[in-house]
Amino acid sequence: MNFDKKLRQFRRKVSKSGVLQEAKDRMYYVKPTTRRRNALNAAKRREYQRRMEQQLMSRKNRLY
Repeated sequence: MNFDKKLRQFRRKVSKSGVLQEAKDRMYYVKPTTRRRNALNAAKRREYQRRMEQQLMSRKNRLY
């Protein structure tokens, strides 16, 4: 049981530090324009999700 707990802690630390993600990113080259486009699309997705969440919240607070 102790090993499982330590393994979970290790995985959490690795994921928070971003070491594994950086290694995956460095496996192949991404052109700067593609990187910017991906970042812009990710921002659009986040904004869309935030607006949809707000819309759902306002629907829940209806009086009728």
